[in-house]
Amino acid sequence: MPIIDTHVHYNLPPLSDNWSHHWQRAQAHDVIGTIVIGVDLKSSQLAVSQANQVQNWYSAVGIHPESAQPIDHSVEIAKNQLTVELGKIKALTKSDQVIALGECGLDYFHLPHDQTFTSTIIDLQKWLLHQQLTLAKQLNLPLIIHLRDKKEQAYWDFIQIYRQTGFASPFVLHCVSGPLSFIKQALDLGAYIGIDGNITYPQANDLRAIVKMTPPHRVLLETDAPYLPPVPHRGQTCLPEMIELTGKYLKLTFGLDLLQILENTTTFFPAFKAQADEG
Repeated sequence: MPIIDTHVHYNLPPLSDNWSHHWQRAQAHDVIGTIVIGVDLKSSQLAVSQANQVQNWYSAVGIHPESAQPIDHSVEIAKNQLTVELGKIKALTKSDQVIALGECGLDYFHLPHDQTFTSTIIDLQKWLLHQQLTLAKQLNLPLIIHLRDKKEQAYWDFIQIYRQTGFASPFVLHCVSGPLSFIKQALDLGAYIGIDGNITYPQANDLRAIVKMTPPHRVLLETDAPYLPPVPHRGQTCLPEMIELTGKYLKLTFGLDLLQILENTTTFFPAFKAQADEG
């Protein structure tokens, strides 16, 4: 069954060192297309360059929340630099290969112990997310959203910013996580749910609960390679070819139809439609 990997980092090491080889291996495991995801300006530029070289490759461009760090202890310097980078990100979207903005979002998982500094970083992350939501709205592009928190604040902060910007296009909750009450609200707003190899981990009961409550027509398949390899490869570098194992797990564990997931992908990302029909 043909698979489209909707979130992979061929543009980051170690995959970027020999990305064409990894793509050949992925094709041998039924992968017919991919979206290379940027996490900052440099990786976004490479994502577009790579996507321009391979048929049925596309890219998403954006700035990851972990890039929201004060520079020389100055928030204003950081905002000025990020504003310049966002201008260059916007320029990249002129490429036909760019079909989404991201990954962007909020990540409160590894914050400093200093509460004042933590508050500063959170405010800067929220500002950066607001800027990218506004840009996506302006460009009419869907969003690839990264959210992570040991508690729940990041998830509800996202909902608040989403509503503030009036964003109304589809978005993907990449490598989904969060309380079920948040997931329900996100689904009501039109979210699609990106499932990665960590769904196979024995302790991932919270993720399995999310999959169970997600309508089958909202599920997308991702690797996030080189991160989050599925069982039995946990602890290794995740390779794009491993998405086949995650797909089989979803089918066997939840009865999800891989053809349905392919249709979900071409619905969310219409650029794949013609190639998927041929596949």
